[in-house]
Amino acid sequence: MPIQANAKVVERIARFNDLTSLNFAGLVRLSFELNPNTERIEVPLTGKDINNREDQEDDCRKSVASRGGRYVYTYDEPDTSAWKKKKVTLPDGSVGYRVVRPVFEQALRDLKAGIAPNGEMLDGLIVWDIDRLVREHRYLEDAIDVVMYHGRPIIDITGTLDLLTENGRDMARVLVTMIGKQSSATSRRVANKHYKMAIRGIPASGRRPFGWLADKKTKDPEKAALLAKAAEDVVYSDIGVHTIVREWNKAGVRTDRGFEVSRPVLRNMLLSPRIAGFRVYQGAMMLDPEGKPVKGQHEAILDEELWHKVVDKLTDPMRTGNHVHRGGRKYLLSAIIVCALCSRQLTGNADNRYNNFNYVCEPPTSGGCGGVSVNGPHVDKLVTELVLTYLSERTIEQKAEPWSGEQQLADANEQVAELMGAYRRKELPGVVVFPQVKDLQATVDALQAQRSDWNRKQKGNLKAPSNIVEMWPQMSTDRQRAVIETLDLVVIVKPSAKGSNRFDPARIEVIFH
Repeated sequence: MPIQANAKVVERIARFNDLTSLNFAGLVRLSFELNPNTERIEVPLTGKDINNREDQEDDCRKSVASRGGRYVYTYDEPDTSAWKKKKVTLPDGSVGYRVVRPVFEQALRDLKAGIAPNGEMLDGLIVWDIDRLVREHRYLEDAIDVVMYHGRPIIDITGTLDLLTENGRDMARVLVTMIGKQSSATSRRVANKHYKMAIRGIPASGRRPFGWLADKKTKDPEKAALLAKAAEDVVYSDIGVHTIVREWNKAGVRTDRGFEVSRPVLRNMLLSPRIAGFRVYQGAMMLDPEGKPVKGQHEAILDEELWHKVVDKLTDPMRTGNHVHRGGRKYLLSAIIVCALCSRQLTGNADNRYNNFNYVCEPPTSGGCGGVSVNGPHVDKLVTELVLTYLSERTIEQKAEPWSGEQQLADANEQVAELMGAYRRKELPGVVVFPQVKDLQATVDALQAQRSDWNRKQKGNLKAPSNIVEMWPQMSTDRQRAVIETLDLVVIVKPSAKGSNRFDPARIEVIFH
């Protein structure tokens, strides 16, 4: 049964709308909100901008004061939907879908305890309207429980929200049902609108993507060039995304909101079909009814061939661990320099006593012989001089041979599209179409896997810049290594003479293939 605490207070509010000597907090919420002073200065205000959170709070304060009460706190829910559900883990460990509103839940807990977050005594909660409080029945029943079993009234500024009486609670349930129906219909209309925009290649609403201007169609010359260069570095120079991000952040590259670019963000940019001119819908490439990719109305930053190579490179399961160095390469010749005694690749080993490092052969317990060690900076300097001399006398170019299955893949995709088109036009029955499509799709999947494997093995085109000598000191270790790796050279280190601690260049043999 409902408790009798605060029964007189509840009756006074229910009968006379009197809040004298009572402390109320306000709950203000908006599903999404633009700041007209910063985000769209050029657009005049409309009716949709009036009922923002600041106006809700102001109206709640005035309403409490006009009825003799005291306004003590505001529970603020910016950009919070009271309708959209998210996938969550429930207390029993199972997965369910719930509206997530931590601020609302905290407000109910505070009401039960009778104390606001600022330490003020709390007697009740006021909202602008019932749809600012709840839009689904689960949270409505939670609010009703607070009113019934803890004697804490929840009201609105107009007096139409009545959770204090049985008839009022029943009417609230009816209103929430209608609000839910309205939200569901709105959700369907919005989803249909976004689908229609996507199928026509129209850019999505929201913030402009990195690399394009405010119209979301025209390339931003500077940022588009950065993305194109990043793609070429990943594919042709085997540069890690994290290395590119560090260089960008050091150079002051920022997003439109003024943030530094992180590794996951840049990786997603390069993997997104949008960068190759395709329309993205619900996180994937948009396909038309015949299964063909939809071209967006925006300018492409990468051509399709390069984009496919980027995707193959970044999604290569062998890349993590073997190629990605999130902290950046520390030593120039690690895994390039080898031991003359056992042919084991030497690794960099820091000598913190002298702020130095050595290339060493691992001990027998780790697969090496432990018989070779050499001063790292001296070897790096020697090899660098040889490499720069070699590059200054030649133009290094490696051209990737085109993948031989490109036409076969295009033909298979075209056949799938033609069969599905014939099925939708009712020219062929499903019993004829789908078995053929299944076989063709298996062929497409196999060819795409072959193309991915081919792209991963290609070095692409790399030409040493004419000013490589001048550029070298400013290049990161990753970029220096990328140049060295294109030469396919081997650096062999011979054992030192007994009793000698001086660096002897004669111990180093560099072989250019």
